[in-house]
This record gives sequence, C-alpha cells and structure tokens, in this order.
Amino acid sequence: MKTETVIKKTKSKINQRKINIKRLAHDYADIPTKDTAKENSIIKGLKAEKKKKNELEHLVKRMKNRKKTMPNMIWKRNKSLRENILANLDK
Repeated sequence: MKTETVIKKTKSKINQRKINIKRLAHDYADIPTKDTAKENSIIKGLKAEKKKKNELEHLVKRMKNRKKTMPNMIWKRNKSLRENILANLDK
C-alpha cells in the first residue's frame, strides 16, 4: 500500500471520529448545527466526565488489587475523591 493511501485512510478515520463526537453532542443536547461554541463546550464536558470516571475506576481497581491506599498527599487533599473511592470499594 502506498503512503498516500495510508495517509488518506487515517485522515478519513480521524474525520469520522470527529463527526461521531459531534453527533453525540447533538444527540446529547438537541442543539442546532450552527452553534459550534455550545457544541464544543458540551464535547469538552463529555470528555472531562469520561476522563474523571476512568481515573476513578483506575484508582478503585488499583486499591482493590493491591490493597494499598493512595499516596497520602492526594488522599488528604481530595475529600470527594476519597469518598467516591470508599463508596466504590463497598460495591
């Protein structure tokens, strides 16, 4: 396969992902296609939520597997995270 075709295929995949994320934002908020600022803020919010959830799941998994606590500094500083982890450990 030539490099040009590889580049075209990867570009199309990237564009497809962008379109899917935009579609998700539209489904999520019922906004018109012209309102890109609102759309972008919703996309940012969705990504941030997902990232936060993944981090929390990772920490919970790590604590369950190793039976270790988080580093003391993070544990003391972040009360809401601590409460979430303790709540998830009970599940």
